[in-house]
Amino acid sequence: MPIRILLADDHALVRQGIRELLGSQSEFEIVGEAATGAQAVQAALEARPDVVLLDIHMPDGDGLWATAEIARELPSTRVLILTVSTEDEHLKETLRRGAAGYLLKSSAADTLFQAIREVVRGETTVPGTMAGRILASLGQADEPHGAGREAGLSSREQEVLRLLSQGSTNKEIAQALEISENTVKAHLKSILRKLGVTNRVEAAGWALRNLEGANT
Repeated sequence: MPIRILLADDHALVRQGIRELLGSQSEFEIVGEAATGAQAVQAALEARPDVVLLDIHMPDGDGLWATAEIARELPSTRVLILTVSTEDEHLKETLRRGAAGYLLKSSAADTLFQAIREVVRGETTVPGTMAGRILASLGQADEPHGAGREAGLSSREQEVLRLLSQGSTNKEIAQALEISENTVKAHLKSILRKLGVTNRVEAAGWALRNLEGANT
C-alpha cells in the first residue's frame, strides 16, 4: 500500500517538481496539494494523508500554525517540514508544534524519500548539519526538575534513551537490547511522558545533558 502524501507549498513550480519526483517512486501517492496554511489544514482533514510535506513560509496561516493544527486534528498524520530555512529556532518550533521531521529543500532526492519513510515509521528526522546544535541546545534548556527526572526512568528505559541519543532507530534499539520493536515503542512512550517532552529529539537532548554515556 503506497504512502499517501499531501504537498503544501505556496510555489506552484516547487509543488510540481516534488510531485514529479515522488511520482517516480511507486511507493508514494500524491493525494492533494495546497498553497496556503489554511488550505493545507483543510486538505489534510479531507484526504487524511499519511504524510504532509509542509513549507514554513506560506500565506493565510504559515507552516508553524498549520503544523499545530494538523497535529491536533490528525494525530496519525505525520508532518514533514520541507523548507529553505536553516534557522535553529524554526526547527525547534516546528518540532514543539508536532512536526515529525524537518528537511531542507537543498537535500538530495534519496534523502527526501528516506525522510518520508522514517516519519511514517514513527521516527523523527532532522538535517545532520543541524541535529548536533539542536540536541545540544535542547539539552541545555531550563529544566526545573533537572537530573531528578532521571530517577523516574527504569534501567531499561535509560538504556533505550542512551541508544536513542546516539541516533539509533527503533529497529536498531530493539536489536541491541534483544527486545521487540513494539516494546521499544512502549518504552519510548513512557520515556516521553516521564521526561515531559513531546518527541524523540527533545528526549535525546535531555539524555545528552543528564545521562552518563549518552553522547559516547
